[in-house]
Amino acid sequence: MSTYVNLPGGPQSVVRIGLKLKGHAAELASQAAPILAHIAELENQAPWGDDDAGNDLKARYTQSTPSGPFNESLQKQLRDADKPLGQLADFILETIANIENSDLDSSHDIQSV
Repeated sequence: MSTYVNLPGGPQSVVRIGLKLKGHAAELASQAAPILAHIAELENQAPWGDDDAGNDLKARYTQSTPSGPFNESLQKQLRDADKPLGQLADFILETIANIENSDLDSSHDIQSV
């Protein structure tokens, strides 16, 4: 436990938050997977048909956006939805570990001042 950084509830309370965020990221990824599978299933069936209206719908669905074709952009966002939350959790856990390691490494030096 850090004696040089005052964290309400101690470092373990922050670690619990990091682990909770990591769990939410995993849950988000598992929720996105069946949605992506359903999108792929629907696209493989070519539900827009082969008439003018269907071709127009397909063109709008696959039209280019700043981040690429709309359908691919949507799927990428779903695939990557958990990443920012997981990265935040990793950062929190790494920061607490660094604080605790720094305390261990520096405690002797600080005491001898």
